[in-house]
Amino acid sequence: MTELLSNISSLVFLFVCAVSLLIIISFKRRESDGSFINTLAIISLVVAIVWEMSELISGKNEYMGHMITVNSFTALSSIILYIIGIITIVITDSFKGFLAEDKGDSSILILLSICGMQIMIISSEFILMLIGLEIASMSIFVLSSRNNRSRLAIEATIKYLVFSSIFFAISLLGIAIVYGFMLSIGVNSDMLSFHNLGFVGRTLNAGNLLLTSAYIFIISIILLKLGIIPFHMWVPDFYEGSPSVVSGFASTSIKVASVVVILNIFSKMFFMPLISDYHAAYKMLEVLTIITIIVSTVVALHQTNVKRLIAYSSIANAALIMLGLLSYLVASEQLRIVVKVNLVFFILVYSLMTLLAFGVFSRLEKEGGGNQLISSFNGLYFKNPFLALSLSVALFSLAGLPPTGGFFAKLFIFKSAIDSGLIVISVVAILMTIVSLYYYLNFVIVMFIKEPSTNERYSGSTLFNFTIGIIVFAILLAGILPNKLIGVFELLLK
Repeated sequence: MTELLSNISSLVFLFVCAVSLLIIISFKRRESDGSFINTLAIISLVVAIVWEMSELISGKNEYMGHMITVNSFTALSSIILYIIGIITIVITDSFKGFLAEDKGDSSILILLSICGMQIMIISSEFILMLIGLEIASMSIFVLSSRNNRSRLAIEATIKYLVFSSIFFAISLLGIAIVYGFMLSIGVNSDMLSFHNLGFVGRTLNAGNLLLTSAYIFIISIILLKLGIIPFHMWVPDFYEGSPSVVSGFASTSIKVASVVVILNIFSKMFFMPLISDYHAAYKMLEVLTIITIIVSTVVALHQTNVKRLIAYSSIANAALIMLGLLSYLVASEQLRIVVKVNLVFFILVYSLMTLLAFGVFSRLEKEGGGNQLISSFNGLYFKNPFLALSLSVALFSLAGLPPTGGFFAKLFIFKSAIDSGLIVISVVAILMTIVSLYYYLNFVIVMFIKEPSTNERYSGSTLFNFTIGIIVFAILLAGILPNKLIGVFELLLK
């Protein structure tokens, strides 16, 4: 028990901090603005980062319990989650936008959501993974519905809640079927000799209808959270209706947790051994990835709302994450560590550039409602050059253009896929990345070339501008010194 607690100490610490802040906020006066609570939440996350970093630098030993697995990969993924949380809380505290009535409770919900995602990250069996997923999702439900005066916000929350609930129930059915086959729902538990992980992979590949259905049922909840087509229905409406800062948090954090879950649980449960390229579980993901890349890029070409545009961009990037995961599944043992490092680099850069875009959106967001059309960004450079340049860096990075980190993040994913033999899907992904340049660059042109539609000026607090500047610097640094960062990740993950 002592060994278990020592390996999940940062999670326990963060949960205790969230509960403590919840108690503190109940005694605060109603007119309080919540800055004190937000500051304490940021300090809690900073302490958690230092905690995990110290263990990583000193050499974190792998702990494999019955229900959890803790190693350097889960620790590094947790640190990325903490960074996302800090940026989100800073943006929320600097400019609340639709969260005008926030008294610090949003930061508590963010902490609880991160706790849920960290449970997902360290879990090595399905039930614990689903518990963490629902803790994270419940917090996001509440955050997205904070603007209860907006019909879009209520619609987005209900749609996300309904889809999540349905697929949660479907996943439970799949878990029950797997338990019937294996007498276990984890990858670290003791099982009968003929009920092992290899047995599941061979049985599924042989076309066992019941086990194939169970696999689809279980993985559907992860594909839903990632936004992979056809499980993407909630994504555009959720991004459009939710406050920008909430959309940014939900878009990034859940992808980090989902990547770790697929690598830690699904790859071992359903893909061991991966007998051939025609492995049933693998082939399904490959087809969905190709469809997602093509459809999301084509649909994004016709978007006039900036948040829906970034929503389809998020779906396309989720497909690139799946491409990296597919590369990991078919790669040799020597190549797998390289693919894993490239995936970590991608999700870190993706998180930064998405949070940067939504951070700028939150500054321009009108309190009380109203869609953000691309035309509303006309001449943003003449109103606030700093915001226009910052948003341009985010868009260039999302498009995969140098010298931003997004260029190398996508390049490393494509290289991993090609080295793993995924030539066709890599070519499709590269072509669609080229096509996506149109709507990203068109957005940039609008900000710098078009005449402003209004004379309204957008000013920002010192803390907000400093945070945005740090994110811009980090994205550019990832584009200038990518090999240095890759080297650090390799060192930490070994």
